[in-house]
Amino acid sequence: MSLETFAVLPSNKHGRPAAPSEIKLHGFDVFSSCTQIRSHLTFMTPASPAECIDKLKRALAEALELYPPVNGTVITKDDGSKFIALDDNHLQATPLIVETRDGPYEGDSEDLSPRQGVMVQPDSPIFAAKVTIVSTKTKGKCIKECQ
Repeated sequence: MSLETFAVLPSNKHGRPAAPSEIKLHGFDVFSSCTQIRSHLTFMTPASPAECIDKLKRALAEALELYPPVNGTVITKDDGSKFIALDDNHLQATPLIVETRDGPYEGDSEDLSPRQGVMVQPDSPIFAAKVTIVSTKTKGKCIKECQ
């Protein structure tokens, strides 16, 4: 098994206007349990796994351009209020984790949450994505995507 992490930044393919420099968070935004959306998509790789990963990176970059808040950083101001900062000093690349396994997919229990407990930690990333490349006995390599 091997793990590799890629830093994916938003594309500029759609020429969207700049996002606001910050978005104020409500108390429920920072004091609620993290929601992990486990969307498992299984498909055969059309070519090499590396080519497929490159396509996924490009698609993720386009999606990040269309929804800028997931590229920001959670910050706390002096008065205790929390914001998603989107200025150049706080933009983060979204981690795309690629795991390669030498056997069938048997589940995934990895926690991609930026939270350690209930509260959002300062300077924490907002989003992460994971792809697992597995071997099957009958069909060679396939990819499962977990977000």
